[in-house]
Amino acid sequence: MINEKIYLNGKITLLDYIDYSYGLNSSRAALFYKKSADAGSFKIRYGKSNDGFVNSFVLAGGVPLFKWRSSKSETFYHAGFGINNIENGSSDEKKTQTDEIKERDIETAFTNSLNLLEKLDTGFYLLTFADHYPVGLDAKFFGELSNNPLRYKFNYTASAARAFPAYLAPASPASSYDIDKINHYRKAMRNGEFIFSSAIYFDDFISVILRGHHKAAAAYLEGRIIPCLTVIPCSGYAHDNKSVTSLFFASNQIDASGITSDFLFEMMQNKNKKIITEAETIGYLSKTSDEWNKRHELFIDESTDGKFLKIKTIEGISIIKDISDDRINSLLSSPSPDYKSLEMLFDVLTGLNDGRAYALALKLAGSESYLGLWPQAFSHLAAFKNKEVEKLFVDYLINDEYGLSDITKIIDAYFEHDRI
Repeated sequence: MINEKIYLNGKITLLDYIDYSYGLNSSRAALFYKKSADAGSFKIRYGKSNDGFVNSFVLAGGVPLFKWRSSKSETFYHAGFGINNIENGSSDEKKTQTDEIKERDIETAFTNSLNLLEKLDTGFYLLTFADHYPVGLDAKFFGELSNNPLRYKFNYTASAARAFPAYLAPASPASSYDIDKINHYRKAMRNGEFIFSSAIYFDDFISVILRGHHKAAAAYLEGRIIPCLTVIPCSGYAHDNKSVTSLFFASNQIDASGITSDFLFEMMQNKNKKIITEAETIGYLSKTSDEWNKRHELFIDESTDGKFLKIKTIEGISIIKDISDDRINSLLSSPSPDYKSLEMLFDVLTGLNDGRAYALALKLAGSESYLGLWPQAFSHLAAFKNKEVEKLFVDYLINDEYGLSDITKIIDAYFEHDRI
């Protein structure tokens, strides 16, 4: 790779700055390699417990900051032990403090974050600014976790493999937050200051906050996204039997053809170190703190429902990626309708409150080619009181050949107000 630079006595090698896309956004990212992890490093480990669940943990200093569990039919995540409970201050905020920066300048952020990056596990990483929603997958305040697992499921089967940073999980319980600090950052946000947190991407659209819980809490109360200086671990690689050709980071793959073979050999050597024993797995699962069951009074009456994108919208974006007019026209002009893509595209546009959802709904509802998507299209159009929709609905009632009771109910309800 070009621009290779060495930092911290060889612990970190900056390989290059690249363009990185996630969801519908893009950002500059630093691609780097971290060598020789120590006992206090941030690590992601995987293990199977005796109940048949596959478990994953974000660890710091041997303490679980985040826990994830999955079986064939159920997937959960829940609180870890808490970053404030780590012995010897191995992840103390003062030791991993990133100097404040005033804008999304990844070059400056990288050099200012070396004291945080040196606490990473061995491997390849991307460092980038990624916008996050300060809520969990359940759309509630990100800090509202407990020791009880929170179940979630996906709407589309392909989403998990194509996930990207979107939602947040805490490494510190909300009961420990300082109201004055939160209000300080709320005021700073209103004044237009660039406020960000730091996080490590886990999987399934979830990033775990490493630093900046108060800032993320302020963003939640302000109903805003929170930019996170996000560490994205390499999740895998592709090879051609001779060398590694690509590195995978969340929903993207990066060309690896210019990376020296020494780094790739180390990566392959370290692969098996991420698997832990059943005893270690059970030990991490058993580490709990009562602090997670205490909710901060500041958030009792707060609700930001509807201000952040739902998981279904994020999933759709992660799969279809492109929602441009060209993409829409291409799907509509296809001689064989791609129902799955059209449905996801429509879900995404409505989830984003994108005005193009109306035009797409008219196209879908006005053609028998999209009969399977009529319930979604007619339901969406029923929210618009205008001559165009009224004509479409009347024409349907006059020419109805299918006897679709669900569509008739939508249209009857649409005209019900006019009959009163």
